[in-house]
Amino acid sequence: MNSKDDMAICAYGAAAILQQVKSMKQDWKGVRSASEDIEYVHRMRVATRRFRSIFDIFACCLPKKKRGVWGKEITQLTKALSDARDLDVHISWLTEFSLTLPEPQYHAGINRLLLRLKQQRLLVQPKIVNDLDRIKKKGVLEDIETTLKKIVPSKTDAPSPFDSRLYQMAFKSINRCMNKLLAYDGRIQEPKNIEDLHEMRLEAKNLRYTIEIFQDLYTDRLETQLAVAQDMQSQLGTIHDDDNWIAILDEFLKEERKRIQEFYGNESPFNLLMPGIDYLRKSLQKNRNQQYRNFIRKWEKWKTGNLWGSLYQITKLPTIIYLPKPEEVKAPETVPETLLALSEGTPPEPVQTTETQETP
Repeated sequence: MNSKDDMAICAYGAAAILQQVKSMKQDWKGVRSASEDIEYVHRMRVATRRFRSIFDIFACCLPKKKRGVWGKEITQLTKALSDARDLDVHISWLTEFSLTLPEPQYHAGINRLLLRLKQQRLLVQPKIVNDLDRIKKKGVLEDIETTLKKIVPSKTDAPSPFDSRLYQMAFKSINRCMNKLLAYDGRIQEPKNIEDLHEMRLEAKNLRYTIEIFQDLYTDRLETQLAVAQDMQSQLGTIHDDDNWIAILDEFLKEERKRIQEFYGNESPFNLLMPGIDYLRKSLQKNRNQQYRNFIRKWEKWKTGNLWGSLYQITKLPTIIYLPKPEEVKAPETVPETLLALSEGTPPEPVQTTETQETP
C-alpha cells in the first residue's frame, strides 16, 4: 500500500469527522445553556453519533495515542445528551398530550408525571455541562480539528478520494450493517420481542449513518435505500418510545406510591393519579400495536422488493470495475507514516501524485 492511496482514504474519513465536529461546535452554547429550544441537544446528539460511526470505520487512520481519548470523550457526551434528549421528547410529547385529555380526572396523573420528568431533566443538565467543560478544558475538539485538517489536502492539489480501496471499505461497511439488520428477520415477527425490535432500530440507524458516510461515492443511486433506512429507524423508534413509555409508567407508579405513603402515611392520594395514568397507558399500547403492524407490513414489502439485493449490487459494482490488487484490498491497519508525521506536527515528505482515479 502506498502513501497516496492511504492519504486518499484517510482524507475522506477525516473530512467526514471534521464536519461532525463543526456541527457539535455550532450547538455548543445552546446545549450548555439549557435553551428552551430542545433541538440544540437533538442536533448535537446526532452529530456525536455520526462522529462515532465515522470514527469506528476510519479508526485505522487516526493516531493511536489520540483516538482513545477522542472516542472516550465523545462517547460520554453522547450518553449524557441521549438521556437529556429522551426526557426532552417525553416532556414535549406529554405536554401536547395533556391538552387533548377528554376527562378532567385524567389531569392529576398526567400533571404529576410531567412534573417528575421535568425534575429529572434538571438533574441531567449538570452532567452535560460537566462533559462539555471537560472536553473544552482538554481541548478535545480543537485537537481533532488540528490533527485532521492536516490530513485533508486542499481542493486544488488533492488526489481524487474515489480510490478503489475506498469503494471496498464502503462496500464492506454498508453490507456489514445490512447483514446485521437482516439477521433480525424471523424474530421481529413476534410483537412481544421488545429487545429485538429495539436492537433492530439501532442497526437501522447504523445502516443509515454508514450509507450517509459514503453516499457521495454513489451519487444518487442509494437514495431509495437511505430513505428506507430512515423510515425504518423512525418507525422502530416510535415503537421503542411507546415501549419505553410503558416501562416509565411502571417505574413512576412504583416511586410515586412510595412517596405518597411516606408523606401522607396512607395511599389514598395515589388513587387520584391512576385514571390519567391508565388512560395514557391504553393510548400508548393502542398506538404501539398500530405502529408495529404498519412496520411489519413495510418490512415484508421491503424484503420482497429486492431492496437489499440492489443495495448489495450498487455497492459491489465499483469494487469490480475498479478492482484493486490483492494486497490493496484491506484498509490501512496502521496510521501511514505521512499521517503519523502530520499528527505529531512533523512536516511529511512530499507526496508524489501522478494520476487520479476517475469518479464512476
